[in-house]
Amino acid sequence: MPGDVRFLLDEPEKVDLVGFEWEEAESRAAEMGVAVVRVALGESGPDTPCRVIRQVERDGRLELVTAPEAWG
Repeated sequence: MPGDVRFLLDEPEKVDLVGFEWEEAESRAAEMGVAVVRVALGESGPDTPCRVIRQVERDGRLELVTAPEAWG
């Protein structure tokens, strides 16, 4: 995965944050002036990293669905 936010090929003005850890996705969206809302799946501890697994545009903002990474 490249280090920069990826752009969708058919809509270059939209950002693709799928695959990023939540904190990084939130930070990059803020830098670009994009409003985001987090939708967390499952419970995670304070030290458990959560990754963006889906994004949906609604009402001019991005809903980022996150899931905890489970390493076993």
